[in-house]
Amino acid sequence: MSEEKKITRKEFEDRLIALILSGGTPGLPRRLLDRRVLLTTICLELDRRRAYTQREIDERLAWWPHRMGGRFGLDHVTLRRALVDDGYLLRDRAGHEYRVCGNILQGACDPAVLEMNPVECLEVERERRAVARMRAAEWRERHGVSSEEASSSP
Repeated sequence: MSEEKKITRKEFEDRLIALILSGGTPGLPRRLLDRRVLLTTICLELDRRRAYTQREIDERLAWWPHRMGGRFGLDHVTLRRALVDDGYLLRDRAGHEYRVCGNILQGACDPAVLEMNPVECLEVERERRAVARMRAAEWRERHGVSSEEASSSP
């Protein structure tokens, strides 16, 4: 991964917003960049300085889609397996302890990505979209245009 271009914060935010808010296809993304963004986002929600039991990891992964506000059709087992298989989580031989692999995160992303808050990023975008919808509705009302007419015009 170190030979590949690191994901910039702007690129990461753009892909995160597209993945979460655009309601893409359920399941793990097939596109490598999108998969890396999704798995990195999960790791950003974990404490990189501590070890987790499998139960703790499963609880966090089960809650993660709700925290992001997206519908992924992914269960905690699938997420945990992807994180381990792709090297984002390191598991001890017995399978009892898990740690975030900081090396893979640093190799894949600019340092600014590792300092960001994905939930905050999504909240800002949701607010921006809500304001845009409100302004569009106000404009249609002022100009006597229904939403159906506005959406059917070329």
